[in-house]
Amino acid sequence: RRLRPCRLQGSWAAPTARRHWHQPEHAEKGGCALLFSLTHRRHAAASGMGCANTKDLAKDGTAGVTLKSGDGKHTHVAFDDINKDKSDAKAPDQQNETNDGVGVSVGKSHEHGNGHACGASDVPTNRTSGLDRLQPAPGAAPQDRFGAVRTSMSLSAGEGRGHSIGEGSSDSRPIEFEDSLAMVENLSMVLAEQGKLDEAEPLKRRVAAARRDTLGADDPMTLRSQHTLACLLTDLGKTEEAEAIHRDTLARREATLGARHMETLDSISNLAVLLSDVGKLDDAEELDRRALDVRSSTLGPRHPHTLTSVNNLAVLLRKQGRPAEAEPLYRKAVERRTTALGALHEDTLASLSGLAAVLIELDRLEEAEPLYRQLMEARGANYGENHESTLRAVFALGNVLRGLQKLQEAETLYNRLLQTREAELGPDHAETVRAANNVAVVVAEQGRLNEAHLLYKRVYETRARTLGEKDAQTLTALNNLVAVLLDQERLFEAEPLCRRALAAQEETLGPDHEETLYTAGQLVVLLRKARKLDEAEPLCWRMLNANERTLGPNHPQTIVLINNLAVLLRDLNKLEQAEDLSRRAVEAYETTLGATHPDTIRAVSNLAMVLTQRGKLAEAEPLLRRAMDSCTQKV
Repeated sequence: RRLRPCRLQGSWAAPTARRHWHQPEHAEKGGCALLFSLTHRRHAAASGMGCANTKDLAKDGTAGVTLKSGDGKHTHVAFDDINKDKSDAKAPDQQNETNDGVGVSVGKSHEHGNGHACGASDVPTNRTSGLDRLQPAPGAAPQDRFGAVRTSMSLSAGEGRGHSIGEGSSDSRPIEFEDSLAMVENLSMVLAEQGKLDEAEPLKRRVAAARRDTLGADDPMTLRSQHTLACLLTDLGKTEEAEAIHRDTLARREATLGARHMETLDSISNLAVLLSDVGKLDDAEELDRRALDVRSSTLGPRHPHTLTSVNNLAVLLRKQGRPAEAEPLYRKAVERRTTALGALHEDTLASLSGLAAVLIELDRLEEAEPLYRQLMEARGANYGENHESTLRAVFALGNVLRGLQKLQEAETLYNRLLQTREAELGPDHAETVRAANNVAVVVAEQGRLNEAHLLYKRVYETRARTLGEKDAQTLTALNNLVAVLLDQERLFEAEPLCRRALAAQEETLGPDHEETLYTAGQLVVLLRKARKLDEAEPLCWRMLNANERTLGPNHPQTIVLINNLAVLLRDLNKLEQAEDLSRRAVEAYETTLGATHPDTIRAVSNLAMVLTQRGKLAEAEPLLRRAMDSCTQKV
């Protein structure tokens, strides 16, 4: 018995997200914040501060910021001009959010000392994990990723204590000092967003050290710079140092701001994401629950920040392998976000995606199907039919339909994905090739083997040309091609391809690797069909020994191999060995699956046939009656 290697390229569902965002409690209504954000993100607005950044570059390419005045006019200010006069602009409290898989949280700014604290640097960097995103900008889209990503902080020039841009300063330090630090931090952010993390790190360290030396270790601005440094270190893989900095920041915020302050909760949530990333899931859960409890009691159970914590905890529980516990949290997040934000809001869709994924893990595909249809339609309405986020929803729905054996509709969706990938990325792009593989899978499952063969051949040849003959994806494509050739009974063509794949996997992965053993199993099936039983036997013994070592004697794959080897030995007339293995197979199936399971009954029938060949008819008869009675009941 074997399973055809119909391997979809991709995952069952778009992953869900963990993210945190923050809105400080107090707003200073005066002053003006100079913000800097990335071009591929929607701008971040300093709520209550009366100005918004709308562009990063002027039309002439000059780096700087754009101020929006109270009458709606926009003025571009180059970084070289930040100490010139600025217009005082005022705007209503607002919070703008991104939707590219990275959420930027900007809230009302806090007062520091007796002056104005201007700018989005007053908002700590927030880390997210996965797909929990904020409201999209036009043309922007979420990235469905399961893992941790961090939002960058939009930074301000001219943020200080005891003064605001355009006003006199009561502080003894010159205004240029904080302006310079803001520019350094802005540069570090831009470098980080371009993937130049090693260049960004010393800049962030410089800012954090300077603020610690001049403002003190417990100053809120120092702690915000420290917070962003910890997040960058996480991205660099320096998780031990990042965790230490996060813990220090959290402890100082608890001491200076209190355990229930919003910025303290930021540190709690971001530390929880880091701990989840490094596998400290129990510690992360404790922090997530703490953040949820505080937000529920202070903000209320339906506040958007509270619902973010609800979603974060659901994501963590799913990561812990506890989908049944995650389900009610996702349902709560979907219901309340739909009411508060609307059915098309990206936060709502993030929770909807998480709920659908959990239902798949719980093997409730019928319930997941309408959710994925809703997700596909909503993302299409938000971003367009050919947008990446929409296409991911198309793929997820196709997988669900395939699992429900609605193969024609699944094929339609996979073909839509393939055609879009070909038009936008070209025929040799990795995503196009994955889409072609998925069409081949569902075509083969409908019995259209000639079409499937051509598609699998295309996938293999493209990967061999672009990735190399020994690349893991190339070898997977080769295995799929072998499988369809076996189904077509084209054994002469399949055998050399299968041997080539096996040799490459033994060299690159090792003889006991799961993929190597899978290919060896395909070769056994092929050799048995070709009646090359003497060549198949040593391969089968090798596979059995490797599975017993790596998976254990009662693992389902091991039991299948025991039964298959018993049948092969019977065909070779090695009846004594065949009887021993057949008895092992029956006992293992009865223990793991029960006496009436179809696999158990097949093993019983196989044992009866071996006993018959050995002349043990009295023992074979009750086994055959047992198998016959079971089949009769099913009929």
